Amino acid sequence: MLDAPGAGTPSAAGLSTVDLSPNRTFAGDVASRDARAGDRTPPREARVPDAGSGDFRVAGGVLEPAGDSNAMTYTVEVEEGLGFDPEATARSVDAVLGDERDG
Repeated sequence: MLDAPGAGTPSAAGLSTVDLSPNRTFAGDVASRDARAGDRTPPREARVPDAGSGDFRVAGGVLEPAGDSNAMTYTVEVEEGLGFDPEATARSVDAVLGDERDG
């Protein structure tokens, strides 16, 4: 389900769809996160380019396996020019993949 009001439209299956048109401005996910945190500053808007540079940066470092499950290896690559820090993105991916909650 999307947090951003008006960002998606309900589909027949009860899921939301999102307009992925080039150069669409997205602010909803930042706005909803800031609202939950009690932040009163206006949401930031990000421009989504028509195309990336085609050049990718690989996040460095190796993180310890989480939990007792089988270890998995993966590489996090971030396309340059999109404004994402590869190491910060890798930490976010690791946190999601290492989350031990059931379900």
